[in-house]
Amino acid sequence: AVEEQFIVAYPQGYDSFWGLGFDGIDNDVDDVGFLLALIETVSQDQPVDETRVYMTGWSNGCKMTQRFAVETQGIVASIGCMSGYLMTDAPASYTVPVPFMEVHGVLDTTVSYADNTATTVYLFQNTVGFNKGAMQNLEYWADINGCSGAAPRLFTVNADYDIRGYEDCTSGAEVRLMSMFASRHNPYLSGNPTGTPSSAILWDFMSQFSTP
Repeated sequence: AVEEQFIVAYPQGYDSFWGLGFDGIDNDVDDVGFLLALIETVSQDQPVDETRVYMTGWSNGCKMTQRFAVETQGIVASIGCMSGYLMTDAPASYTVPVPFMEVHGVLDTTVSYADNTATTVYLFQNTVGFNKGAMQNLEYWADINGCSGAAPRLFTVNADYDIRGYEDCTSGAEVRLMSMFASRHNPYLSGNPTGTPSSAILWDFMSQFSTP
């Protein structure tokens, strides 16, 4: 934020938890409404360019970031987050695609990179996460953003990570997945042995976009 000169607000979910909008993973708090109010309040108090509002999060916060993006329209210019999926289908009201990038550690055993089925059933007692992994999440976002192409394009490949996704999407709403080969669920806590600057890479993607 200091380097790129943007304002950061750090909201906290009720009891350190964001509701995800389905049975067993929800609360009695209007989390989407709270985040909308937060954005409005900060925008009133600070010199915010309202065409360049972005959202990010980690784990449960990553899932909430994606939920917010599909349940609102015209608020965020793009979103980018780490270690989480969109756990429910986008509502029919999602008609203005939001550019999206997710970063995921291939060695993540909490929100599995490959398939979150076992974790979802064990921890959440719900089948909503069946057959969902980082690649499936990428493909779902490509679908709801109207991206074309039979398979994701490989944008970056090196020894530590790759970035793949789609760029030919409705309204230019690109979609990306960054796979960190040596990282687990929380690369911010000694889980990023190669020192990959994932936050900077995420910001480089997100900051390209603005709302009309």
